[in-house]
Amino acid sequence: MHIAVVPDKYKGCLTAEEVGEAIISGVRDYDPMASCHPFYISDGGDGFLDAIQRYRPELRRISVPTVNAMGQSITGTYLVNQVERTAYFELASASGLASLNPNRLDVVNASTYGTGLEIAHALKQGVENIIIGLGGSATNDLGQGIARALGYRLFNEEGEELKPGLLSLKQVHHIKSPQTSLEKLNWTVINDVDNPLLGPEGATRVYGPQKGVTPELIDPIEKGIAHLATLFEELSEKEVRDIPGSGAAGGTAFGLMSLFKADSVQGSPFLLELTGFSNLLSSGEIDAVITGEGKMDTQTAYGKLIAGVAKVSGEYEVPVGAICGMIQEDLDWEQLGLNAALSISELNPDPRYSYHHAADLIRQQTKLLIEQLLDN
Repeated sequence: MHIAVVPDKYKGCLTAEEVGEAIISGVRDYDPMASCHPFYISDGGDGFLDAIQRYRPELRRISVPTVNAMGQSITGTYLVNQVERTAYFELASASGLASLNPNRLDVVNASTYGTGLEIAHALKQGVENIIIGLGGSATNDLGQGIARALGYRLFNEEGEELKPGLLSLKQVHHIKSPQTSLEKLNWTVINDVDNPLLGPEGATRVYGPQKGVTPELIDPIEKGIAHLATLFEELSEKEVRDIPGSGAAGGTAFGLMSLFKADSVQGSPFLLELTGFSNLLSSGEIDAVITGEGKMDTQTAYGKLIAGVAKVSGEYEVPVGAICGMIQEDLDWEQLGLNAALSISELNPDPRYSYHHAADLIRQQTKLLIEQLLDN
């Protein structure tokens, strides 16, 4: 029996590797002779660089002084292939939530400027191809922080340069581009969601509350973002706000797609191809695929890892199941392309118990999941 194991992390509980090890233990409980094929990847968010370097060890990791989303000094990193003149960046590394105090989030002033400093450093090294994994960001700034770090300047009607901040976006009257032509570079954004920029499924209304956007700020921020988006599109003569995924990372995808003509690629398919997962399934050797994440809910369908794994598995008609920490009660997971889905909370509804015994519970559920997959 050959099982492919492609888990996401249980955020704040287990890493993807720890989830995978628990699943593999469960597979071996079911069949000691089973062959397991683990893939530890990313949907474009946290862990994007680690996932790439795991399968592209020839890439060199560069450290560079930068700032986090709140402007505090940190050391940032990116990966580079000098021969291909290609650099890989992870927005969550410098501009993400992980490095911030969750009780003191300030999305109004959070910026992607630190990621822009990393990109600027790479450009000085002769990089021509820029690939950025989005997701896990603490920002909602349309990537204007990156643009500022690369030489863009925003002015009000009186000609005064505006400081970064979401509440001043309505005051932006015109934008001055840098003298260097950044559009001639090849930009690719790796998205972890399908959300558009604006509206009920847009960046601010769906993901803003996770980053500290309070209900009374949603409308003012949305209006400011819509205004700046119009200026970005006028500057680039390209309308991208309604393209699926343009709302990724607080609209950073939109900013890079409009200003720099970046191509947009979903993270899961990109990395599933890079790691050889797709090739393995095409071989016909795999009997089933097991994936999972901390909580499977309505957002899972928007380009998250489970959705990507299920899609690729379905293309090769390989049964695929998920083991999650929790599953939203009314979620129709079959619509995601899954053949089976279980949660560890089904074994013990006490979240504290599940948190402290997650690996053991995953191991237990794996045996049942395999039985369901093979029955199908």
